[in-house]
Amino acid sequence: MLDILPVENVLEILEYLPVQTLHSLLLVSRDWEGFIQENESSIYKKAALLHGFLPSSDFTSVSDLGSIFPARTLAGVHDWKGFCRRRRLIDRSWCGNGPSLITKFTATGGTVHRIKIDESAGYIITTSKRGGLYVTDLLQNELLWSLPEASYPSLLNSRDA
Repeated sequence: MLDILPVENVLEILEYLPVQTLHSLLLVSRDWEGFIQENESSIYKKAALLHGFLPSSDFTSVSDLGSIFPARTLAGVHDWKGFCRRRRLIDRSWCGNGPSLITKFTATGGTVHRIKIDESAGYIITTSKRGGLYVTDLLQNELLWSLPEASYPSLLNSRDA
């Protein structure tokens, strides 16, 4: 196909393929691998748009993405291919299919009932089984603010009734 179709047409076709298929295509032959690597920036930028990783095509380079994505999301991302990889990993993680990382946060206390993590702000918000509320710094594992368990006993008593 690389010999038959003009380069512009092949690029147009590749721009509509899912990221997983592009990766598989890299493994087909050295010709395909070379072609994709040679045109990697435009192919993966279009793939980012296709998958909905980008809100619009206004972004000209990966460095512009810092205006809409948190720094943690873009850590280690230097090109469009890396951006697609990172976003796909994040999407897979939200679906429960990504790699898991067990991290112990001791500042939240030992009786966590519910947990909410705000990565963009860098906070962990937890509630205790006995009624406490804790706000912890995500990076420093440091308690920033808390509402002790005894602060609202009437709420706890009404829930037990």
